[in-house]
Amino acid sequence: MVGPMSYAQLNEWSLSIRRLVAEIDSPQVLRTLIDELAGEVTFDTWFMAVFYRDGPPFILDYFGMGERQETYAEGPYLLDPYYNAYLAGVGHGCFSLRQLAPDDFAKTQYYRTYYRHIGVSDEIGYILPFDHRSAGHVSLCRTAALPRFSARELRWLQAVEPVVESVMLRRWEGLQKQAPMQASTEGDFRDRLNRTLRGFATAILTEREGEIAGLLLKGHSAKSVAKVLRISPGTVRNHMKKIYAKFGVSSQTELFARFLDALARTEGDGASGSPPLPRAVESRGS
Repeated sequence: MVGPMSYAQLNEWSLSIRRLVAEIDSPQVLRTLIDELAGEVTFDTWFMAVFYRDGPPFILDYFGMGERQETYAEGPYLLDPYYNAYLAGVGHGCFSLRQLAPDDFAKTQYYRTYYRHIGVSDEIGYILPFDHRSAGHVSLCRTAALPRFSARELRWLQAVEPVVESVMLRRWEGLQKQAPMQASTEGDFRDRLNRTLRGFATAILTEREGEIAGLLLKGHSAKSVAKVLRISPGTVRNHMKKIYAKFGVSSQTELFARFLDALARTEGDGASGSPPLPRAVESRGS
């Protein structure tokens, strides 16, 4: 557990709460929240969004993520361990990346594109369900210039989760009043994209191969895939050879590129059925 606060620490945190309350209905409240968290735990970059079960995430704000977040909501979010944990019903919580990521996550092209590309070496993220279809997400990241988050820092961030959740929910309710979200009227956008993930190019892959390809893209090793699907690692490796051969690829990097192509075709073919969800960034960090 986090140790007891001294009177000086309690006073400082009380001032932090006061600053947040003063700006609770201001667009700047998210930046103020980040400043208060950074006063206790150091991080280089951060990202805030709202996850949806029936659509792409709505990016609220970010800093230091650059090109990664420009394309995140276009499909790669489906491979994000935090988004997948939300879909799996992990519930409220503050989690380290190591707690949620599959065993071979660091070897995936997703990791190389959205983590290593900008130098992120560690991450702690909040998953904060608002209702049955949406959840707030706050990601705090460190680059290789800093050490990994300590157990104490994770515990501190977990301890202030109620404050983070309240601020995120209040800001999202404010945005909803300005531009209410519209429910999906024709199909489920997330299901359509997830079907692409689980069984893209079904004319080429069998149902089982599609399942394995989807797990590989998320960062599962052959051993982990075998455990999830309750088959032997040898069987998984045989399927992997067939998957690579059918796509004419020889690596996970090339398979990832094929997946992104499939996502692009899915969006193009199903544009008329997509829910009119907001996808613009509220404000951007430098």
